[in-house]
Amino acid sequence: MRDFNDRVNKIRTNYFWINPKKCKACWKCAELCPEKVIGRVGFLWHKHIIIANGDSCTGCKRCVKICPAGVFSESMPDEIKAFVQNFRMRQRGESGKAADSA
Repeated sequence: MRDFNDRVNKIRTNYFWINPKKCKACWKCAELCPEKVIGRVGFLWHKHIIIANGDSCTGCKRCVKICPAGVFSESMPDEIKAFVQNFRMRQRGESGKAADSA
């Protein structure tokens, strides 16, 4: 479960969620963030922002206002909800198999 929480912490703070798939890698939000909350993933074919230091977020929402791609939202994006739901279903399926074999 720690791996799951680590993944979720890379896409949210106490004030907003991000959808990295929408990111166009302009880096405006990362450059503007006064607390250095937003980090960059910058592989050749895989570029987007990530929450690097979510605990430092003060909720100023400068990043939300400057983002031209709509990466940020105050509630969990639908794509993330689907990921969480699928992940939890897989976890239940794995634990059910372990219980059957015991």
